[in-house]
Amino acid sequence: MDIAMNFTLGLSQGIAWPWPIAVYLFLAGISGGAVAVALMLNRYRNQVAENTPVLKAATLVGFVTIVLGMICLVADLTNPLVFWRILIYYNLTSVMSLGVIALLFYIPLVFVLMLVAFRKEVKGCGALAWLDGIIGAFDGIRGALDDYTWDQLQEISLKIKAAETRSEAREIAKRYHLLDDNGHIPYPCTKRVKLTNGLEVGAQLVGIRHDELLDGTGKAGLTFMFDAGFAERNAAAEPPSAGWADCELREWLNGDGLKLLPNELRALIKGVKKVSNNVGTANSASCLSELPATLWLPAMVELCGTQPPDSFTEDYHYLADIYNGEGKEYQLFRELKVSPYSTNETMVRQWKGKDTCWWERTVSPDTSESEGTLYMNRVGHDGDVFTYATPAEKPNKLTCVIPGFCI
Repeated sequence: MDIAMNFTLGLSQGIAWPWPIAVYLFLAGISGGAVAVALMLNRYRNQVAENTPVLKAATLVGFVTIVLGMICLVADLTNPLVFWRILIYYNLTSVMSLGVIALLFYIPLVFVLMLVAFRKEVKGCGALAWLDGIIGAFDGIRGALDDYTWDQLQEISLKIKAAETRSEAREIAKRYHLLDDNGHIPYPCTKRVKLTNGLEVGAQLVGIRHDELLDGTGKAGLTFMFDAGFAERNAAAEPPSAGWADCELREWLNGDGLKLLPNELRALIKGVKKVSNNVGTANSASCLSELPATLWLPAMVELCGTQPPDSFTEDYHYLADIYNGEGKEYQLFRELKVSPYSTNETMVRQWKGKDTCWWERTVSPDTSESEGTLYMNRVGHDGDVFTYATPAEKPNKLTCVIPGFCI
């Protein structure tokens, strides 16, 4: 019996298509239309990174209908059991053969898109959980922070920044494993960075949509801080009674300090607005003002949260207004329950293998006044964020620089 298939017939010969072909064309139209509309709607709503209900429904309908359409195509063949030949032997002058080639690309594409859309459901199903890693490979999702390139992290940061609500931003971060299932930042979890001075440090994610961008377009998607020192320096202010704005360390951070970072990271860092005491000696929050920052030191409030006025003696209640006005506590440190009233193991940092003190950008206005020179707060070698203020120009102990940055 001759079971060879002839793909050379042209449309000009007036082929009469039987009903399975009509049904196939109808189902293929539903499939392509559903997927196309869902993708365009997601882009129109700036939900490209979101697995919306519309996308889930469209990909499911798209895959089911195209599979049913393929069954109709096979059923219409004279010898359905040898349909595999059409997948191997091609005739590029045949409309049917060209259609098969297109379907070989389209069907796997819709299947992968459906898996990505239903990733959360697949991951939650024990029997299908093994598919999660495969889905992630198609979706650009990695298992941990260090598995991403900086370019990939920038793309994720832009998706988080573009989210309409904070809850949507957090869902995107969860999807890329930057937050765990409870919405917490994994700790410790760093991306290794090789500095130009030969040192290797880790960049720890500390915040999601936290810092205001300098260009006024919203908040940076991701904020990082290094987990170890990459230099030891004085803060040295000129004149000595000035605030953070006049510290040489601030100028160094945005100049030579920035040059310590590898090119692929330095090119992606975004400037942000940081509030600080730029007067020095002060007794009210009027000393606070915004400054542009690329690499920056954390403020005390960003590490340990706000402090009530009654945590200070009566004559120094104003310190709460000054300290609390420099920003908001980063999510990671809030989750780690960093306290201003005790040592904090999670805040201990090292320089060349030894526990060290590290700079904050928070001025100590009362000590600056009593000592007649600028005093800057530091995190102590025991993780205490409050009690290690020291002269900016000649600190009583060599002080490490551990900055943060946004992308």
